[in-house]
Amino acid sequence: MRSIIRFSVIAAILFAGVGIAHAVPGHLNNFKAAYPNVVGTKLDSCTTCHNPDFTRNSYGLDFAGSGHNFGAIENIDSDGDGATNIAEINALTFPGDPADHPAAASPSPAPPASPGTVPVPATGDGIPEPVAQARLPFDATAYPLLSSDPLKAMPIGLGDVATGGEFLSVQIGLDAFLSPTDLYIAYTVPTDPFKVFFMGSDYSVAGYSLEDVINSLSAGRLPDGIRPWKTGSTRPVN
Repeated sequence: MRSIIRFSVIAAILFAGVGIAHAVPGHLNNFKAAYPNVVGTKLDSCTTCHNPDFTRNSYGLDFAGSGHNFGAIENIDSDGDGATNIAEINALTFPGDPADHPAAASPSPAPPASPGTVPVPATGDGIPEPVAQARLPFDATAYPLLSSDPLKAMPIGLGDVATGGEFLSVQIGLDAFLSPTDLYIAYTVPTDPFKVFFMGSDYSVAGYSLEDVINSLSAGRLPDGIRPWKTGSTRPVN
C-alpha cells in the first residue's frame, strides 16, 4: 500500500489475541494516577508488572494478590533487592526486577520463585505465548525488526514516512510464535481520532468506536464482530 501522507502522526497497533484478560489498561492508568512521577518514564509501561513473556513479575503478583491495591504493597520488597516498592518507584527503578534497584540499595538474594512464576525466556526459536495484555511502544521505523523477545521486536514498518519522507508503505513482520496465536491489526488516523480501524483476514477494514474498544479491552475482550487478521499463527509473518 502506498499513498501520500500529509499528517504528522500515524499510529499503528498490533494485538496478539491470547489471554488478554490478565491485565487491563486501567491498571496502568491507576498506577500513573497513584505515582505521577512515573509518567513518561520506563515505569510508564505494562513491563512494570509483567515479564517479557507477558507473565506477571514479582511486583505484578503482589499487586494481584493485594486485590489490585498499589498502596498496600508500597512497603514490601517484591523483588527482594533490598529496596521497598515505594523506594523503587520514587527512584524510577522496576519494583519487580531484582537487577534494577536504587543505587543506594544493597541487593539481597531474591527468594526462590514459587512454581508457575518463573519467567520463560525467549529462546530465539519463537515468541512465547502471550498470557496477558502488554503495551510495548517503539519508535517509527522504515522496516519491521523481527525478534523472539517481545521487548525488542518492532513489528510494524512505515517505509519512507518513518524517516521524514512523504510516502507510507506499511509492512508487518513478526517472528514465529511458539504456540498458535491469533493476530489482530488495528490503527488510528488523525482525521478520525475517535475510531480504531481493524483489518480483517481479507484485508478489508472496519472502523469501531475508540471508547467501545477501550471498554471491551478493560473487560478482557474485543468488541463483537472483530475477527483475527491471522488465526492460530505459528509461522513468521511478513
